[in-house]
Amino acid sequence: MHKVRKINARITAAVDKKLQEIVRATGSNMSQVIMAAIESFHSQGIVSEAIPPYELARQAGIIGCAKGPGDLSKNYKKYLTADLVKKYARHDQDSDDHS
Repeated sequence: MHKVRKINARITAAVDKKLQEIVRATGSNMSQVIMAAIESFHSQGIVSEAIPPYELARQAGIIGCAKGPGDLSKNYKKYLTADLVKKYARHDQDSDDHS
């Protein structure tokens, strides 16, 4: 016999009504219905076929689609600071020209 673990779950009144309907219609008990639902959900491949986010991004073509330094993800603050200094240095020069 399989080892059984007891769980405690909170469900809404609407879900409880559906659960009771399934119990009555199938003649099963709540534990059997819940276990069958979990088995059914699991067999749909949701767990075993989960694709990691990196792989999804690679398949979508967004990995390597932009140009920039190879170490941007590690040194983004350095690059952002340098670009902001350049931007506001130009902005200050433009303001001086209009004065």
